Amino acid sequence: MNEIILVVDDRVDTVNMLNFALRDLGYVVMTASNGRECLDKVSKHKIDLILLDMMMPGISGETVLQKIRKDKKYNKTKIIILTAAKFTEPERKKLMREGAQGFLGKPISIEALEKEMEKLLHKKCAKT
Repeated sequence: MNEIILVVDDRVDTVNMLNFALRDLGYVVMTASNGRECLDKVSKHKIDLILLDMMMPGISGETVLQKIRKDKKYNKTKIIILTAAKFTEPERKKLMREGAQGFLGKPISIEALEKEMEKLLHKKCAKT
């Protein structure tokens, strides 16, 4: 497993916890503390999956999601939304239409995160 995961969150404690946990699971981890930094890293690196916080200063997670999905080069990049906010079903459906593939609430359960990531990154390996 050499997938590159980009963790995007303005909270240092969240970034550090996810960085440690994901590296322990065998992923290559990059981090960004805001939307601009995320967009910069996505433009320069092949990212397999983005863990994207919704509420950040400057560019919101939703705007980052929209910008990434507008560029055809990033169609295959998986995006899981991380949020402490409670989304309504219409809000969740809107973000899914905009290109999010998953949602995880904060505080983040590493077990739930691992399951969600495996589902998105290794679908072709799953037995049917």
